Amino acid sequence: MTPIEYAQTLAESMERKDRILGIAIIARGLSDDDGLRQGWPLEESVRAAIDFLGLGYADTLLMDALTLAPTLSDAILNKGAARAADH
Repeated sequence: MTPIEYAQTLAESMERKDRILGIAIIARGLSDDDGLRQGWPLEESVRAAIDFLGLGYADTLLMDALTLAPTLSDAILNKGAARAADH
């Protein structure tokens, strides 16, 4: 399961915290600045993630995902790439 698939699964959850994590995963990938490229601004990334996941706009989702996204480890973004390299 790639990080995008994982985020989509979380977005379908009935648990609010799962939906926020799904948003944060997508936003973290979009906003990542790895030293070679400049990512999107975090707030725009969160808005795009909410839209991509079809969650509709809600200020509370936005604020919670803005808080969570910067705390996510790079490992969550590399999950799919690591599996693909193993095959």
